[in-house]
Amino acid sequence: MAGADVEIVALRGLGVGRTVQAVLEQRELVDPRSTPAPTGERAVLTDRNESPVAVPSYRRNELQPGHRVQGPALLDDVDTTVWVPAASFAHIDAYGSTIVEMSA
Repeated sequence: MAGADVEIVALRGLGVGRTVQAVLEQRELVDPRSTPAPTGERAVLTDRNESPVAVPSYRRNELQPGHRVQGPALLDDVDTTVWVPAASFAHIDAYGSTIVEMSA
């Protein structure tokens, strides 16, 4: 109908362009035997039917590429905590990522 109001309910846009490519720098690996000592320990409930177990905790920002931490352990960071179960281990790769290797 001529002169009727129009209401836009949904509007979608598509952009095409160039983005900045992230550059990830590999860092040199340290000797995995040089992992820092735990910075503390906390009681962790690992089984509903058991009592809490004292588990060592590490400051994640103090771990360097190549460091390896045997579980059970906690890796505390500013915004997260990584749980490393018993019989597993975590290591820091050359890009600074935390890798948890789970045992079967």
